[in-house]
Amino acid sequence: MKLYLCQHGECLSKEEDPNQPLSPLGVDDIGEMAEFLGELDLNIKEIFYSVKLRAQQTAKILADEICPNAKIEEIEGLKPMDDIKSIALMVDQIDHDTLIVGHMPFMQRLVGLLVMRDEDAKLVSFEQGSMACLEKTENGWSIYWMLNPELF
Repeated sequence: MKLYLCQHGECLSKEEDPNQPLSPLGVDDIGEMAEFLGELDLNIKEIFYSVKLRAQQTAKILADEICPNAKIEEIEGLKPMDDIKSIALMVDQIDHDTLIVGHMPFMQRLVGLLVMRDEDAKLVSFEQGSMACLEKTENGWSIYWMLNPELF
């Protein structure tokens, strides 16, 4: 089973728009990543995203390109400073490839907890629009790959 963790794309500042939607660059970055990932024939069955607009927009762009038939759902518990333990328990029980779109520092802490059992372990460096792929085996979670927008 693979778990894809994506930090939302670049967004507008609160001064520009209090809802902080994706910026034009953020839309482009996520679109380019989605186009690349669309060619990999990923088997994502479910997408979860945070309650913030920029995460919803990121999830929608990714879903449209790489897994249009996946179930897509907004869930609580994915905001930047939320406790990661409930989401870690949730993903440990999932048996199919899943994508989660959220925020920093939440995403980095989730990787640390799943892979090292230490939410303070800084194993990956998320940037806006980055995606990490974790793989669950009988030995636990490991980092499979990571992509940053600069690659595109």
